[in-house]
Amino acid sequence: MLSQESPPFPFDDVHKIGDMAQLGIGHTWWPSDIMISLLEFIHVSSQTPWWVSITLLTIVLRITLFPLALKLARNNSILPYFRDKQLVLMEEVKKARESGELLKMRTASTKLIDLYREWGYSPFFGLAGIIQLPIFFAMFRTCWRCSKFPIPGWDTGGILWFQDLTVSDPYLILPAISGVTTALTLLV
Repeated sequence: MLSQESPPFPFDDVHKIGDMAQLGIGHTWWPSDIMISLLEFIHVSSQTPWWVSITLLTIVLRITLFPLALKLARNNSILPYFRDKQLVLMEEVKKARESGELLKMRTASTKLIDLYREWGYSPFFGLAGIIQLPIFFAMFRTCWRCSKFPIPGWDTGGILWFQDLTVSDPYLILPAISGVTTALTLLV
């Protein structure tokens, strides 16, 4: 029998689902591991270069989060229509609290809640936008972690000025684009 030397990484010529787990990444329920598993699935399924797989995963995440972003935009856009009435009722709630009378506090709070229901507004729904932050932070961490492991094609899987995905963007163009698009998503 001839002995064959094993390659320096646990991959054959073609990347397969589970190869990342063999390296010790992408096998837990930690957010960046989930992103690594999704990235690996897209890469193996589409047989595209890593930069395309990263782009596809980002688009999938944006599309998945779009309904949430739409609800956030609607929630924030209706506020100016009843803002004056809200301020009056909030002042009423404040005075009722200062008086210490439970019945007045309850009545004032109920009026404010009824105003919110009438307009379909939720004062706390704006916090739901924060859900996007850990998701995209996990995506950034995924790319960082993948650059630290000997993943075939990762060092040549880029495009244009960032051919090697194991090194930082020398011109900081990608972090700038990422920061601007994330800010626009949260602010608009």
